[in-house]
Amino acid sequence: MTLLDAQTYDFAKARRRKIKIAITIAVIIVLAVLGWMYRNWPEEHIADKFFAALQHQEYETAYGIYFNDPDWQKHQQKCDQRRHHPCSAIGARTTSGRLIVRWTRWGTGRRSG
Repeated sequence: MTLLDAQTYDFAKARRRKIKIAITIAVIIVLAVLGWMYRNWPEEHIADKFFAALQHQEYETAYGIYFNDPDWQKHQQKCDQRRHHPCSAIGARTTSGRLIVRWTRWGTGRRSG
């Protein structure tokens, strides 16, 4: 086969190849955008659960979510070494209906930076 005997150009095959490349690029762009938009979803989900527990005045549940320890009541001695204690949460509602929770500090008397 010489240059003069080259195969004829297949327009359908070229069109299919261009469509495959365009779809691949579009899927990559869509996945990148979705990944960027939902990059903080796990943290937002945990924060939503935390604030929902506070609004329902479930301070023990909120304490477990805050310290990432849902079974904190089973080992109180470990929790006593932390800065915040579940009994030190003071909640109040404002006139607009917002819930404000203040955690009081207590502990070993050391200054924290």
